[in-house]
Amino acid sequence: MAAPLIPTPAKRARGGGIARIDDRRVFAAIVFALTTGFAWRHLPPTFCVSQQTTHRRFTEWSESGLWARFHRAVLDRLGATGDIDWRSSTPPACALERTIAWLGGYRRLTIRYERHGHLFAALLALAAAITCYCPET
Repeated sequence: MAAPLIPTPAKRARGGGIARIDDRRVFAAIVFALTTGFAWRHLPPTFCVSQQTTHRRFTEWSESGLWARFHRAVLDRLGATGDIDWRSSTPPACALERTIAWLGGYRRLTIRYERHGHLFAALLALAAAITCYCPET
């Protein structure tokens, strides 16, 4: 779902260089770091992505507004399938309590590894999108 929303990287002026790591791997590593609370430097080697690449791509995608677009795409998909009732302007109190509990489950948000406010807000937007798309997590 996120793949078409990810911005295409700029071409290198001289070409060449090391091949770019697959965006899916990096996206999975970012979601893993968010949900487990692991620091970037503690990502398991199974992702085949370095901490520098993961954090750099997270920063690039955050600055491009990817997480807000991803959240909107999730809401659009849920609305199209009828899983969201857009007629209600205020969610019920139980839905708010459940959402707060879900967001508390994302350890990276509760620990607050990110020192920069805009990156913390990006993690929060990604957590909200994942929570909307996978309410059972």
